[in-house]
Amino acid sequence: GASAGAGVAAAVATDAARRGVAVRSLFLDEPCLDPRANSASFAVNSATTIAPVAWLRWSWSVYYPFEHADAVSDRFFVLPRLAEPDVLGSPAHPTTLVITASADPLRAEGAAYAEALRAAGKLEAHIEAKGSHVIALTLDKEARRRGPTAG
Repeated sequence: GASAGAGVAAAVATDAARRGVAVRSLFLDEPCLDPRANSASFAVNSATTIAPVAWLRWSWSVYYPFEHADAVSDRFFVLPRLAEPDVLGSPAHPTTLVITASADPLRAEGAAYAEALRAAGKLEAHIEAKGSHVIALTLDKEARRRGPTAG
């Protein structure tokens, strides 16, 4: 999945793992994972026009209102970033390829999720492409040639 779709895909895979249903692999292209929308990359990349910060925050307010952003971990079916390490590291959780983009407001949350997956032994690779939201890997020929950095 890409962006919000990547967030939904991560949530479905995490919930499946919690239930013991194995998902073989997962591809997350610049995942939208944190409704707080206040990471450093939101501040640094606030001028982007491809995925404006105001629009990303509005999208979260519709999908999962901010007052629930710090919900306990039983909400990981919506917020996979809240999954317990034993769920991320379970045999049923998929190995995951995560793509982030240097000029994307979502970069920090995607990178943090990649690190959580790495710690759980479930990161296939993390590619950091140059560029902005969803189009970075398409435009960054060097990142495509370089390929993923193994988890």
